[in-house]
Amino acid sequence: MASPTHATLATFRMDLSREAEQREGLQRMIVPGVKQFPGFVGGNWTVDRQTSESIVLLTYDSLSAAESMAENIRGNADNQRHVGLDLVGVRILEVAASA
Repeated sequence: MASPTHATLATFRMDLSREAEQREGLQRMIVPGVKQFPGFVGGNWTVDRQTSESIVLLTYDSLSAAESMAENIRGNADNQRHVGLDLVGVRILEVAASA
């Protein structure tokens, strides 16, 4: 497996009353699709119930792969809203270390 060099950090506001629908879509569509994305190394999807936010950290083997995913996330904002997720922002970060 390749070592990560860059990551996307995406933050979403969540309508937690739709969490079951969101999780079903995450497991059925999002995770399998992201795993197939060129350059993908690993990912974590988190939920902060106190702030009703999801923070998603996805790592890639190149800057170009991370940039491509960031564009994909931004371009999918309408679909995200249809399931109660509002994109707050996406950042591209350099990975300094990984374990």
